[in-house]
Amino acid sequence: MTRHINPDLYTDKENCIDNRFLGTVMLNFIDDPMARLIYETNSNMIFEPKLPTPEVEVEYGQTLAEAKLKGIEDAPAGVWVFKDADHVVTDQEVTDQTKFELIFQPADNKKYKSVTMCVPVKTVNKSEVVSANATDEMEIQEIEQLQSEAIDESSSARRIVVNAEKKAKTYGEILTSEDLTFTISDSEKEKLLPGDTVDSLGLTLKATTIVQEDILSGSTIDEDGDDILGAYGNAGKYVILKDNASNSNYDVVVRPAFLNVSPKEAEIEWNAAAQYTYTGNACGIEANVKADSLLENDSCEIKRLLNAQRTEVGSYKALAIGLTNANYIFSGMRRVCVWKYEILPADPEVTFPTVEVTYGDSLRKAVRTGQSGNGVFRFADNTAMLTVAENQSEQEMIFTPFNPNYKTVTSSVPVTVLPRKLTIRPDTVWRKNMDRQLQSIPGQSVMEVWQGMIS
Repeated sequence: MTRHINPDLYTDKENCIDNRFLGTVMLNFIDDPMARLIYETNSNMIFEPKLPTPEVEVEYGQTLAEAKLKGIEDAPAGVWVFKDADHVVTDQEVTDQTKFELIFQPADNKKYKSVTMCVPVKTVNKSEVVSANATDEMEIQEIEQLQSEAIDESSSARRIVVNAEKKAKTYGEILTSEDLTFTISDSEKEKLLPGDTVDSLGLTLKATTIVQEDILSGSTIDEDGDDILGAYGNAGKYVILKDNASNSNYDVVVRPAFLNVSPKEAEIEWNAAAQYTYTGNACGIEANVKADSLLENDSCEIKRLLNAQRTEVGSYKALAIGLTNANYIFSGMRRVCVWKYEILPADPEVTFPTVEVTYGDSLRKAVRTGQSGNGVFRFADNTAMLTVAENQSEQEMIFTPFNPNYKTVTSSVPVTVLPRKLTIRPDTVWRKNMDRQLQSIPGQSVMEVWQGMIS
């Protein structure tokens, strides 16, 4: 009746009296059985909470369990968990806006239901080689501005503008002066004095850090005291600038470019197998960076090793995530290295029983002695009835352990068939009754049954 008169009482709407407390409100004003009925009917209802859709951020190499949720301040008290909490988000999943199941578990589960929603994830703090994009262009313009401010406008030397060429190296590769090149337009070449060539400029370039306080490993210092890229530098982005122009007849202006030094690939060595047998203990899986894949005097270790301590039967993926040395990355330019393994069920400790059954009884009624094992013993066919002629015949018995980490085991067990004892009286009526009872034994004639009992 209440639902028919006012269906809004059965929905949780804003600016409405919560239907769980409507009966209480009514009882404050009237003492009516209907008010009490409404209260008792609605007070046990559980509602779906009104939740915001959170913004999910995760750093590269982190699992969903480590993600940060934003915009959940106004949600009811509770816990937010991802269904696939061990999953590590990939670049492609971010690009494709792949959605992951996020579950809200309310603290007050008598008032609110659990809610499952699907949300995309975005990554932050991506560590990658930076190409010359719009940000690069702004930095280039700032560097050119500083250079132009330092030019002596009163100089009588001919100004020639050249363009440094963008370069890419891998950490550990040697950078030479021949690697740093530039281009010059035909219009600029026309400014050269008769008999001079581009080589006459005597121009050399240098690669230096954008932030001068960032000291390069393996760097040297030029005559002007600037840090330059020597044998190799840390992975990252550097700017290519003018180093020197020996011909005083020219005022050479170099439009800078970037040198990107990408991380060197480090090889991972797994101390692990593809299959293990259950023991109740962790498998001892380890992952290490191969020393011969590093530069001399460098050190590098794996930051985190996840999902490698499993003990139960199942299939798993161990995850090596991140490296302690930013100059290195996993082979294939990946941020996560995966090892697949499985834990197989172990053989249980079991002793199969000695079995006896009385003729006419099924194996379900058999008497078992001497068995041992933490589980259940049963015959493959518990309904079978054996004859005395089948004494010591082998029957298939199955042992199912209570612990699912152990295998189910079968064995052929000899069964002793005991004759059923009868007391015979010279009574015709008794004989007829006994014949009638013996006919209830399936698969045997009355005579065969009598012979089986007497023999």
